[in-house]
Amino acid sequence: MLTRGKILSIQNKGVVIIKYALISGIHGNLPALEAVIEDAIKNNVDQYVFLGDYCISLAYPNEVLNCIF
Repeated sequence: MLTRGKILSIQNKGVVIIKYALISGIHGNLPALEAVIEDAIKNNVDQYVFLGDYCISLAYPNEVLNCIF
């Protein structure tokens, strides 16, 4: 699941908008993770936050870890 959010921080005279992708519940599903990352790239996400449940089940636990780390 991808959740898009914006956090504002003030730098000198301007405001910087940082887009975060919050990603969780992957459960070893590499094709879904790749689709979420592709969507994040299309939406110009600046930072990724992985919230857990990376490789508990399904077919690609090692590949998911390689993709994340």
